Amino acid sequence: MQFRISRRSAIKGIGALALLSGVSACSSVGGSGARANDQLFGAAKSGNVTAIEGALATGADVNAFDYSERKNGRTALSYAAQNNHPDAIRTLVAAGAQVNLANNTGYTALHHAAEAGAVEAAKTLLELGADKNLRHLGGFTPRNVALENNHPELAELLR
Repeated sequence: MQFRISRRSAIKGIGALALLSGVSACSSVGGSGARANDQLFGAAKSGNVTAIEGALATGADVNAFDYSERKNGRTALSYAAQNNHPDAIRTLVAAGAQVNLANNTGYTALHHAAEAGAVEAAKTLLELGADKNLRHLGGFTPRNVALENNHPELAELLR
């Protein structure tokens, strides 16, 4: 007998497993790694490349999820994309950030750039291998997200 699990259930299950096992670091977890991750998230939001490098040097996990603001989780790469910081994006990807890593709802950094209308961030992500055809759990591609949020120029780029 074969069982089928929906992508949504699988992602939720993986996210819960990661949280329980401590694989995914966030603000609510103590220790120096969590502090370094918090520094990384703040640096990515502001686009401060020097601070990103410093946080990574002190043990930040470049692919950690931040659950302090949203239960869906955001990575440093998603914060940099959302806030339109191409240099921060390049720095994070060079340090090992997974360009197509999705959060609990299937949003990638490119989805977040599309949501915010961050054209330069989206261009940079595409140059670095972001997949514009990935769909979040609601079934939308980054192009759909750009259209939904009234960013036609970005939607055209993502065509």
